[in-house]
Amino acid sequence: MTGPFYKWRLADGTTRYQKKRWPVEVGEWTPNETPVVCASGWHAMEEKDVLGHLPNELGATLWEVEVRGKIVHGDDKLAAESMRLLWIVGTT
Repeated sequence: MTGPFYKWRLADGTTRYQKKRWPVEVGEWTPNETPVVCASGWHAMEEKDVLGHLPNELGATLWEVEVRGKIVHGDDKLAAESMRLLWIVGTT
């Protein structure tokens, strides 16, 4: 898997499952975290999985992201050591 990768963020800037608020601005790298799918790290998905993770909330934004460091792959997502938001692809 080499990307592109995508990330949903809710209207309040948090993530859907972990309710984690992004600590950085667009283009800045997140702090390093140990990547464990569904538990820690910074999560993203491939294009084929975007609709499977579509939030029910209005105002959620889909971002294209870049990942770096250690990456752990799951069935429909990945967890990365660090990530940065590149640009908004769309909004619900």
